[in-house]
Amino acid sequence: MGFIDGYEELANIYKSCDVFFNQTYEDTFSNVNMEALSCGIPVVCYKTGGAFEMVDSNFVVEKGDIEAAYNKIKCLFNNTVVYNFKSEDCFSKENTYSRYLTLIKE
Repeated sequence: MGFIDGYEELANIYKSCDVFFNQTYEDTFSNVNMEALSCGIPVVCYKTGGAFEMVDSNFVVEKGDIEAAYNKIKCLFNNTVVYNFKSEDCFSKENTYSRYLTLIKE
């Protein structure tokens, strides 16, 4: 695809997908997962680092288990399961700010 210039172009690419499979073996807090989810795209990923923390736990598989990932993706395409996007307010500025204040006070 080459260089993606701009958020709108990137969002359009994500929105053209049915599912995003992140095969990372090492990641902290995966930006690509966050970007896909923010565009309403379900994410399937390996249970590595922080990559899986924001992903529906039913769609997290052990590192390298490509067959399990394939089966999760098939479930999405067959509409046999519903992807549970984390509550939007879970990552809202207000809740994050509140959690920071509570932590600082402690």
